[in-house]
Amino acid sequence: MALGILIVHAFLGGYSRYLADDFCTAGDVARLGFWGAQSNLYQTWSGRFSFSFIIALTHLLGPAITPFLPAAMLVLWLAASTFLMHQWISRWVEAGKWIFPLMLASVSIAVVLTCSPNIYQSLYWQTGMLTYLFPLVLLTAYLGFLLKAAGEETRGLRRIVQNILGVFWPFFMGGFSETFVSVQTAALLSGLAILLAMKSSPAVRNLRRLVVLGLLGSLVALILVVIAPGNAVRQGLLPERPGFSRLITATLKDWYIFTARTVKWHFLPIALLSTSAALAGFLLAGSKVGSKKHSLPHSRSILVWIVAIPLMTFLLMSASIAPYEYAISSFPDARVLITTVFVFLLGILGWSFLLGTWLAGWKKVSWKWVSRTAFISALVCVGLFFIYARLAVITAIQDQEIMRNYAAAWDQRDRNLHAAVELGENVVYAASLPHMGGGLAEIGYDSNEWINRCVALAYGFDEVIAK
Repeated sequence: MALGILIVHAFLGGYSRYLADDFCTAGDVARLGFWGAQSNLYQTWSGRFSFSFIIALTHLLGPAITPFLPAAMLVLWLAASTFLMHQWISRWVEAGKWIFPLMLASVSIAVVLTCSPNIYQSLYWQTGMLTYLFPLVLLTAYLGFLLKAAGEETRGLRRIVQNILGVFWPFFMGGFSETFVSVQTAALLSGLAILLAMKSSPAVRNLRRLVVLGLLGSLVALILVVIAPGNAVRQGLLPERPGFSRLITATLKDWYIFTARTVKWHFLPIALLSTSAALAGFLLAGSKVGSKKHSLPHSRSILVWIVAIPLMTFLLMSASIAPYEYAISSFPDARVLITTVFVFLLGILGWSFLLGTWLAGWKKVSWKWVSRTAFISALVCVGLFFIYARLAVITAIQDQEIMRNYAAAWDQRDRNLHAAVELGENVVYAASLPHMGGGLAEIGYDSNEWINRCVALAYGFDEVIAK
């Protein structure tokens, strides 16, 4: 059922088209070339060097690729999440088949998409997706890489490759946005602190090495993002930056508002995610207890993480909010908050899984009681998830007509504008199209508006004006 929700989102993504900032970066590539566009963005707008690189690549392929990007992103995310869940489960119990990792991966992605404040801007809009969602996909794969590497003894060329990935991967991810590099750096710092406090072992030493390398790459990315000349240009259009005390107060307030709203509006999917994770840990660990007639090892380690995960989740959620408050002095835009949603739900998933694992290993618990409880919980979970999936599909069907009409109108406008290019026109009038972007700009009546200028550059006109 969770896979069905992802399929629906992939289907709706087929109606995605260039919108707002997509035209600006496309115009830069058309005017300045691949490398020139990236240099221009770094010099005049922001230090998001990885985003500039990826968006320029998509523009080389043209707008025809845009409808396929959401589906491709979801496939990559599902593969990365399944890999991560398999590695995570294997750290605590015998993972066995891939059914539980796939189940947790599909449920977690479906819930993240459901809880995101503006799924249109986070998934269907090309610029928003590549800025905020794509690095989450890369982060998911990176976490799986760390867990896998922890259990490996590598030497020679394999170790060199692992070290290169350990530095470059976080460096590249850090170049997507100020929000992400802040979260990533905070995560690596806190992870390193925990690893330094843990008893030394081959796995811990491997993780320490890779986390130190990752922190180095993340800090270099942070420096490049912060010192970009374009930041000064952009800051000139924004409010004065707050002081440290005001920043902390505003961040905590935003964290509270976000958490309260998310739990209130999306209690059912969050509860389903937590239940699914706890049930998976309960079943996998319970079967081990039932077959070997003893409690699980590492119970103290599990309890430590049960306490540590909520604290880390709070820290990383705050780290995802603070950069926006620092730059804009306001509650983060909806598309930005998909990072906060991801951190929040990943924390819930990990905490719930370990709680289920710990409960199954409790000495007073019998495997017979575990199996009965798991069976009843599974029936309840399936029933609730069916209701949740049905509501999600109905909502998607309601959105389909609006998105389909927008895509058809966009395609017609695109044909008209290309026809005007062939006729050699310099000033053209084009339709301003309604969409579900929620605040994203469209062509206006003033040819000097930024969106009008971007559309003109993307197609090669002097001026574009709304009809």
